Amino acid sequence: MEDNLKYATDREKEAYQYYQAGMSYEKISKQMNISKSRAGQLVRSSKKRIRAYEAHCELHKKEMETFNQPLNISISKGEGNLMYELLYQRIKDLEKEYKIKHDITNPYREANKSKLPYEYFLIRDLYERIAKILDKPHNLI
Repeated sequence: MEDNLKYATDREKEAYQYYQAGMSYEKISKQMNISKSRAGQLVRSSKKRIRAYEAHCELHKKEMETFNQPLNISISKGEGNLMYELLYQRIKDLEKEYKIKHDITNPYREANKSKLPYEYFLIRDLYERIAKILDKPHNLI
């Protein structure tokens, strides 16, 4: 179940854990000091993430057996830089499409993060790994 919620916000994970423990939205709201409707919203959002993850796994069922195996390819630094730029652009395109606004004063930073597709997080992880290898900035703000 933890993989299913890998890209959920901390609040979504917390609400879902309470929900899984059998708590009602009202009890979750009291435990998390939020409104009952917000508790329901967090649980529904986490369920949506689980469905998206499961749909992704089903779509790529054959590939999932080898999904985390590293590829043994060598690429030049120029090719790595190109991948870095392309991934960055795709991330920005998805953020624009889903109207993600970054606010460094907001502890949740990406207020609409729950709207992003699973693909976004895969791309972002890859972008950050390539950025580290190339010793480039990788903090997306």
